[in-house]
Amino acid sequence: MRKLIIFLACCLAVTVLATLIYIKSPSGEQLETASSANETVPCAHGANCSHNHAAYGDSETKRPASRYPMVGLDEPVITGGPESVATAQAGDRLKLNFGADLQLDARVVGSKIFPGNDKSISMKLLGQKGSIYWLKKAGGSIMGNIHLKDGEKNIIYQYNGQDGEWTIQQIAQQEYLCSSGDTDEAVGIPFVDLPYEPDGPVGVIPLLNSLPGAAAVVYIDFDGELVTGTRWNTLEGRPETINAQPAGFDEARILEVWEEVAEDMRPFKINVTTDRTVFDAAAVGKKMMCIVTPTSVAFPGSGGVAFLDSFHDGNNDPCWAFNLTPGSCAQTVSHEVGHTFGLNHDGLLGQAEQEEYHRGNGTWGPIMGAPFGLNVVSWSDGGYVGSTNQEDDLNVIATFSADFRDDLFGDSDGEAFELEAEQPGEESVDLTGVIETPDDVDVFSFSTSGGSVTLNADPEGVTIDGTKFVTNMNVRVQLFDEAGDLVIEDDPEDSYAASITANIDPGNYTFHVTGTNSGSPDVSGFSNYGSIGQYGLTGSIPGLGDLEPPTADLVSPANGDTVDLAALNAQRYLEVTFTDTDAGVDEPSIDGDELSLTGTGVGTAALNIAPTLVSGTTYRYGFTGNFTEGDVDVEFVAGSFGDRAGTPNLNVAETESFTIEVMPFFRIVDDGDAGFSTTEGWSAYPGNRIISGYNTNFTYKMAGNGSEIATWTFEGLPSGDYDVAITWHEREFYRASDAPYEVFDGTVTQGSSTIDQRLAPSADRVVGGEPFQVVFSSVTINSGTLVVKLSDAAGDYVIADAVRIELPTPLGPDVTPPAANLSNPADGNTIDLSELNARRYLEVNFFDFGDGLDTSSIDGDELQLNGTGAAGVTLSGAPTVVSGTTTYRYDFTGDFVEGDVDVTFKNKSFADLANPANENVAITETFTVTNPPPPPFSQIIDDADAGFTATAGWSNYAGNRIISGYNTNFTFAPSGAGNETATWTFTGLAPGDYQIAITWHDRGIYRATNARYEVLDGATSLAFGDVNQQTAPTGGPVVDGEPFEVVFASVNITTGTLVVELSDAADDYIIADAVRVELVVP
Repeated sequence: MRKLIIFLACCLAVTVLATLIYIKSPSGEQLETASSANETVPCAHGANCSHNHAAYGDSETKRPASRYPMVGLDEPVITGGPESVATAQAGDRLKLNFGADLQLDARVVGSKIFPGNDKSISMKLLGQKGSIYWLKKAGGSIMGNIHLKDGEKNIIYQYNGQDGEWTIQQIAQQEYLCSSGDTDEAVGIPFVDLPYEPDGPVGVIPLLNSLPGAAAVVYIDFDGELVTGTRWNTLEGRPETINAQPAGFDEARILEVWEEVAEDMRPFKINVTTDRTVFDAAAVGKKMMCIVTPTSVAFPGSGGVAFLDSFHDGNNDPCWAFNLTPGSCAQTVSHEVGHTFGLNHDGLLGQAEQEEYHRGNGTWGPIMGAPFGLNVVSWSDGGYVGSTNQEDDLNVIATFSADFRDDLFGDSDGEAFELEAEQPGEESVDLTGVIETPDDVDVFSFSTSGGSVTLNADPEGVTIDGTKFVTNMNVRVQLFDEAGDLVIEDDPEDSYAASITANIDPGNYTFHVTGTNSGSPDVSGFSNYGSIGQYGLTGSIPGLGDLEPPTADLVSPANGDTVDLAALNAQRYLEVTFTDTDAGVDEPSIDGDELSLTGTGVGTAALNIAPTLVSGTTYRYGFTGNFTEGDVDVEFVAGSFGDRAGTPNLNVAETESFTIEVMPFFRIVDDGDAGFSTTEGWSAYPGNRIISGYNTNFTYKMAGNGSEIATWTFEGLPSGDYDVAITWHEREFYRASDAPYEVFDGTVTQGSSTIDQRLAPSADRVVGGEPFQVVFSSVTINSGTLVVKLSDAAGDYVIADAVRIELPTPLGPDVTPPAANLSNPADGNTIDLSELNARRYLEVNFFDFGDGLDTSSIDGDELQLNGTGAAGVTLSGAPTVVSGTTTYRYDFTGDFVEGDVDVTFKNKSFADLANPANENVAITETFTVTNPPPPPFSQIIDDADAGFTATAGWSNYAGNRIISGYNTNFTFAPSGAGNETATWTFTGLAPGDYQIAITWHDRGIYRATNARYEVLDGATSLAFGDVNQQTAPTGGPVVDGEPFEVVFASVNITTGTLVVELSDAADDYIIADAVRVELVVP
């Protein structure tokens, strides 16, 4: 782990002391018998321990520590006090009978109730030096210890048991208190027992959590503590209450210590916290408090002290760190917490001053030694020459205290985590990983378009006191190609970080990150055993995740279509959709050189130079000249357009085709077209990629009595016998087997038929990839109008989609007149008054299904305007053609007003190219002009906008494809005391009542359930609102795909400034993202 210079190498560890007083002690004969039958418990530090055992009274002159047989329980003799120890109060005197050899007279000096109803009793012996500590667990078990003073000797017993079955054991002194026995002078390190003096003022304790939600908790207590009812209070000469003073650190110093200790614990599921509420909520046996204080009453003259195994032994005893200088504090905390995990000291044989504490090799040393001032300090397995302790630190911690963290990234190529672009064109990499064990390898995969790749892996580090950078691990990185061959690796000798930069070919690669050794721990390096912890992965990859070139497809006409010669030449354009599934199409690369036309059907047609964007990535290519009957091949020229990858992928050549024929007369009316209508009971379904109809949408109605009708109307038809083909979206359920259709010549019925819409239409005709089934053949039409009706008189849902009519017999000479339709605004549309008057034109689409439109006949006298909305409007001059179409634009003078506008296409005002020419017939279409109120004022301030501010305790999260906020990023803070605030300020507002909606990134963990927002009118508080950020915003507006939730329905603003504040006074992390205000009542 990361460690610093320390000014005291004195650290003590205390074993788990499990003791009971309700027992019958073995007699003298039993003790002697048991002593000879059981092995003596050796010093925990082995044969080479440097402890001065005689000074502590645990030499061979004492009775050896042994495990004795379980004995029956006799009631202890208690006089002058309560009936049981459990009810004893301070001042009570107890006479306790532990057998003939152990008759004790004691007075209660204190008791304490812990969370979970555990109760401790501390007693002082009368008539002799010593103490008794007694702890009754909520489950009924009892544990504790008896400490007797015999001159300078210490005699220690520990007891534990339940329900009349107890064991008593005398233990060696070194299992009770472990001390190096060294003096500061002997190691040349002066002892500093003064508190650290911060550069700035002592700060409020920031509430920090390294792994929120983890069951195991290490709490670093910087603000002082009153310690009572613990085993520390029972030691000889210790007060009933230890008043530990605050460390006196500023916030920067607290953050340094916390970061360093957090990195020491990073491989495990341990939350290192400064939040007392988190510690109190954790279970006993899964937590440890380390008190950082200048008050060394618990063990004067030491740098820190702890009970061995006390993290998980069920007691409530803290450990202590008395070293407070920048180079000592965090080192001491991690060392002492290590003892509570059950770890013993790491020493170095052959070096008198290091046999208890290995002080390192100049570069590295073990956490359980004293390698102060070195760059790398880690957990150890004793894998160095002269080790006094081969304890597997990592396994001990993971077995008894806290599991290893879950591995976020796979260890093999097959389990690799895929690096992908967060948004189109993004090439940067920025994430955090953890190497949890010496065997862990984090494997990442990516694809690239080729070029210069840079990837950096930097181990987590902390700059201490502004001068020294310390870290946990040395990183090694390797880049492999798709065949598994090593491309490049890095493990530099002069840095613990690693980085690769290489020019690579397009393809798929894997990138490996692992902790590794740096030389040898026997010289000036360290092994890979403890080279674990957190690292940051950054860099850039050209065309990250994007190797696929963009593509293009014909859409009008579509690939494989057969189109009518006259209709295509009248349309005057081809339409193409460009697609790229990764970075997106590079629109500027689409400049007109993408298409090449060949084939017998090209005729005199030639594409215009530049296409125009229709919508999305669909472009319209106008043409001059005319196509003729035959096949047309449309080649998408190789390299003519690209995508937006860092190194653009260019398209490859491909060819699509369509066929041109002189086709029988046909028309299609879809359920979204002007010729389609329904009664009120029908509903529109917009369609999706799974359920869709012709042109995606369709209309439907549940089964009824026949009163609800869908109608398709075809007008202006030449007389003849027509085939009527119909399409629908089939499904095995929720579809009628008897959908009733009827066809009419004008108003005269010509036939009826029922269709099983559970089955797909037979592909008698195929249009745009959709099958049409001929339902009516040879329907005679004389009125010029063909009508198809579908009713709801069926057994299940009926589907109304598109109907196609065709006149299959040759038409002979063209006798069909040309026609026109309003296209902008369209027939039946409603348009905003200001929009129409601002643009100053109407658009009309002219068409002819025979020999084609005579465009020279369109000269400006085709339209007549009437109706309440057209008063004062005059069409001005000849219309202009919209390039590549048969749509004409009619400019106007004057202004439209609210009301209906009737547009009459004057009789015989334009003609077709037939010989003799056919002239149009008069028809009237209508649109409505409205003057809606302006939309309500609304404004959004995101956490990246100028109106957003936050105090120093907040951090920005850039967001990624998994976790993101409004406009990707968001701001966050850990739970706190309410001193850290995020503020959104809206200025220049009109007075009125405003609705306030808020968005945040929700998550089931690491989110507050009580994030508190406050709204102010200037400086005046108006209201508070609490939000559960573990659930998604709901019920409010959706902006750019992000949901907002209305937190304040109506607040009255009079000052012109609306302020929203969010504080950190919450039970977990709080998220500050975007706030939207809307004026609801001016």
